[in-house]
Amino acid sequence: MDNLYYQKYMKYKNKYLSLKRIQLGGRRNNDQENDLIEIIYNSKSGIKTEIIKKNNKNKTDLFLRKNNLFKKPQEIFHVLDLHNVLDLLDHKHKIKRSENNKIICCSYVGKYSKMRTFARSEVISRINSKQIDWGVLVFKRGRDSNNENPNNYHKSGSKAWFCNLVKADYFFDDSNDHINSVKSMLKSKVKVKQILNKKILLDQINKIKH
Repeated sequence: MDNLYYQKYMKYKNKYLSLKRIQLGGRRNNDQENDLIEIIYNSKSGIKTEIIKKNNKNKTDLFLRKNNLFKKPQEIFHVLDLHNVLDLLDHKHKIKRSENNKIICCSYVGKYSKMRTFARSEVISRINSKQIDWGVLVFKRGRDSNNENPNNYHKSGSKAWFCNLVKADYFFDDSNDHINSVKSMLKSKVKVKQILNKKILLDQINKIKH
């Protein structure tokens, strides 16, 4: 029994370390240095991506409005993390919902990492299967080592900043710092749920009004 537990522990430890290597790896690309957010969306000519730079952050709002992604008065926005949340589901898993309920993926990745390419592909696949409506990659997260409070982090390019920008109604994530940062910024304006396993995720998405 002890040996079985150890094998299971090592399996998940190796998976975690592998993901960390992917996340932190990658060569620095100067063209990516000022990336603020990457928006992945379905246009009339197919799925496209748009990268908005830090010095042009006000363009984010304008771009979302121009491409019919910005929240309409009758719409409800459900923002879900990708890693350990949406990826608990198969790409073809259908999230039943009415047209007024929009599913948006918001994934934090290292801007220079291989994980960025992987996450982009995942978002595109889930848009294609109509599991989600659109998605974004963000690149900012609070770090204690930078004298930042990870649990109260609202800077442009963070998940809290994005949820505030799109006026999210629901936010689902597995990480404490993202959960607490969104809570602290939006307070009672957003319902936040920490996703610890697939059962919790399914319970939450089954509550979405059809």
